[in-house]
This record gives sequence, C-alpha cells and structure tokens, in this order.
Amino acid sequence: MNFLQVAYGAIVRAHTLEIKKKLDETDRELLEYAIIDIRERFFSVSKEIIVPFDVTLSDGLQATIPKAGEKNNSWNSPCAMPNTSVKIGSNKKNSRP
Repeated sequence: MNFLQVAYGAIVRAHTLEIKKKLDETDRELLEYAIIDIRERFFSVSKEIIVPFDVTLSDGLQATIPKAGEKNNSWNSPCAMPNTSVKIGSNKKNSRP
C-alpha cells in the first residue's frame, strides 16, 4: 500500500507499506489495519482519506472514493491518500544474466 500526504496540491510525504495476506483476510480488512498503522506512525490528524473502496473508519474521518477520471479541487487540502494497490505476496524482481 502506498501512502501519500498531500498539502495544497503537493505531495509532502510518501511511504510504502508492504502487506502480506496470512489468513483469510479481505483486502478491506487489510486496508483498515494499514490505515490505523500509518495514522499512528505519522501522527496523522487528517479529516479525509482517499481510498479505492469503502472501508470502516473512526468517527470524524471521511473516506472519499474517487471515480475513474474524476478531478476534484477539494483534494488540494491536506489529506492522507493511499492509492489503489495492496501488495500481496513477495516483491521479487526477475534479474537478467
């Protein structure tokens, strides 16, 4: 999962969190756990989070699910923005001889 913190239309912080499925967790559960972890790690007090699908969030926190091709000027406010990818499995690249 990629975390981007945006302030006034510019990315001010980025972090990649690798998540591996161990049991029968859904992508939704993994994203909810990752949001909690990242908010605690970076002391985030954002009121809006942009996510790829609906998740259960704490009170006072708004989840925005963008539509394909949608542009919105309200995203220029400070917010945390995980993108749509949730990495599952290993991240090994094939090497050339």
